[in-house]
Amino acid sequence: MNKRLRLGKHETQGRLLPLKVMPRPPSEAIIKRQIVTALSKLPYVLLINTPAGKAQVNGGWIQLAPKGWPDLSGLVQYKFHCNDDWSPFTFARPFYLEIKTSVGKLHGDQEAMHDRIRQLGGFVKVVRSVSEALDAVREARGT
Repeated sequence: MNKRLRLGKHETQGRLLPLKVMPRPPSEAIIKRQIVTALSKLPYVLLINTPAGKAQVNGGWIQLAPKGWPDLSGLVQYKFHCNDDWSPFTFARPFYLEIKTSVGKLHGDQEAMHDRIRQLGGFVKVVRSVSEALDAVREARGT
């Protein structure tokens, strides 16, 4: 197979140019795997994979998380200071991460679910990389 591309003479003066193959951006599944690996190493995070939709089990169907539910759910250790007289106390704050590729967009069910989570005071973020996921967990943790 010829891996050269002929463009118009005015563009290349008749030369054959190498065909540029653009690398594909990582898929959502690859990004998710990278994020799960990174966040699972943090001692102050409990991470849960929360697939949405339905699954067939033993010839029947079970409902997983509702449509639009974020890809990852978790708990992050959160330290709270009341005032100078009290020592800080710790509790777990829930957080939710929706994983998208660099060009991925939320669909209607996801937007509605994220809005509902926020209305209830929940923390939900769309992340596209490990660094964005780490930033989101730091934000949820209050650090």
